[in-house]
Amino acid sequence: MFKTKLFRTLSVAAVLLMAAFMLAAKSDAKAGNQDLVGKWKMTSLSPDGDPIPWSLNIKEADGKLVATLDTENQGEAAANGFTVTGEKIHLKAPYEGEEYDIDLTLNDGKLTGTWSGNGDSGKTTGERAAAAQH
Repeated sequence: MFKTKLFRTLSVAAVLLMAAFMLAAKSDAKAGNQDLVGKWKMTSLSPDGDPIPWSLNIKEADGKLVATLDTENQGEAAANGFTVTGEKIHLKAPYEGEEYDIDLTLNDGKLTGTWSGNGDSGKTTGERAAAAQH
């Protein structure tokens, strides 16, 4: 009987400990995701080295992050396939009738990474846009 009670107590303690770790990990991930929320001024370099400016807008909707892209020439569009895994972001960006893969990493408050598609690739960087002054 003592062994049964001890086993139950240890089992309950193990389940509670696992739940606490899972909750802490989820809280850390959510806090990390909040670092991404906002407007980002992005620049992608063309294969010729020409800068292509665009904006990445990340917000939280229904408990998950969603993103839109904005360029001067094409206006606002949804970021397709937008995923966040830790500090890594992946999305597909429509540009001039093609879709490009963009992979970014949040590091020291900046986004850095690459784009690829249509047989080409290049670097992409971004900084948080300054808050609008009222």
